Amino acid sequence: MVVYRSADGAEDGFGSILNNELDASSQVPGGVKVEGIVEDQTPFNTVYDPSNPDADEQGYVQMPNVDVTKETLDMMSVTRAYSANINALNAVKSMASKALEIWK
Repeated sequence: MVVYRSADGAEDGFGSILNNELDASSQVPGGVKVEGIVEDQTPFNTVYDPSNPDADEQGYVQMPNVDVTKETLDMMSVTRAYSANINALNAVKSMASKALEIWK
């Protein structure tokens, strides 16, 4: 599992972030950075299958702990967030372009 953190160090709280954003000299937010990679502690799914060569003494096999539904929903959420960010960027570009046309 990947652990993320704010790239601009904005873990101080909402008030601090708001003040930094309102300050004209503040930097542009830096997004996120990978803080570390940790092993998923979710227990393996056990299935009773004594004929499986990987079965233990009681006949149980440890199957992967990957939840396909959760992983699919996570991917869909990231895709939607990316699309929303692209749409926001395109809107800003369009507004900037229209603002420049005013000066013509």
